[in-house]
Amino acid sequence: MSVQWSENLSIGHDGLDHQHQELFQVTSMLDHAIHSHDVSKLNDILHFLEDYVVSHFKDEEDFMLKTHYDEYDFHKKEHDQFKKTVEGLRNFYDSHTSNTHIIFKIRQCIDEMILHIITVDSKLTHHE
Repeated sequence: MSVQWSENLSIGHDGLDHQHQELFQVTSMLDHAIHSHDVSKLNDILHFLEDYVVSHFKDEEDFMLKTHYDEYDFHKKEHDQFKKTVEGLRNFYDSHTSNTHIIFKIRQCIDEMILHIITVDSKLTHHE
């Protein structure tokens, strides 16, 4: 998936929007690692994703609870699945799975998170 951040993806919450933008920037990091054959960056990307699924999802879930968001349960289930996916990525990486395979899985995870922003997080737009 080759989608760039644009303001039409903004949900109207500066902190959450900034975090979403950071996820889009990680796609560039991954592309650079692939094109430069610098697989040392994969660990940095995994660290980012591990932090993201904890800190960003907590911020987003807190926002949904604070604003009494109707689709909280569905949204949280998606977040929980992403957490499991990222944990699996770390296990793949730590078990020295081939770089090609881990790159594919990271790309797939990031693409799914971006799709989540576009289709699920977009429903949070200006929800307060």
